[in-house]
Amino acid sequence: NLKGMCSVVVNDGKLYIGQGGSTAFSDVWEYDGTSWSQIGGDGLNSSWNEGEQAVSAMVSWNENLYVGLGYLEASDFADVWVYNGSSWTQIGGDTLNSSWDSADYGSVESLAVYNDKLYAGFSQVLSNADIWEYNGSSWTQVGGDDINSSWSVGGSSYYEILDLTVYNDLLFA
Repeated sequence: NLKGMCSVVVNDGKLYIGQGGSTAFSDVWEYDGTSWSQIGGDGLNSSWNEGEQAVSAMVSWNENLYVGLGYLEASDFADVWVYNGSSWTQIGGDTLNSSWDSADYGSVESLAVYNDKLYAGFSQVLSNADIWEYNGSSWTQVGGDDINSSWSVGGSSYYEILDLTVYNDLLFA
């Protein structure tokens, strides 16, 4: 069972890494400048318990840590969770907060903050290279499937949104 670092971010003066691997290694570790401690995965601090195979994306937003979970080779694992410094809450996936059905996606491959909203990019299951936007309370699909003059993914070669970034006040995928 291989385990590797899939994502890294700084939040509130601490370093966080997200791990992934071949079997149930979707853990989050925190480094406070002196020592490492596991703070997510395995049900710690009300987090996910196995199933998801990787913490594939991380971002800091409003002093909270957001992570995207999933596994490229299977569906029903694409979820977004938030850590407030003491506990985890799932905010996306499984149709929570008007979000996607996790069975339609394999992985949340990228997260970004733009115009004080959270954006999530998805992976290759069912050719769903889509982008969803979270305004702090609910999700809306804003990219893929020809939405907002974007790309069409059905039967095409668009399989995943590997990265999202902001440049010159625009969001790029």
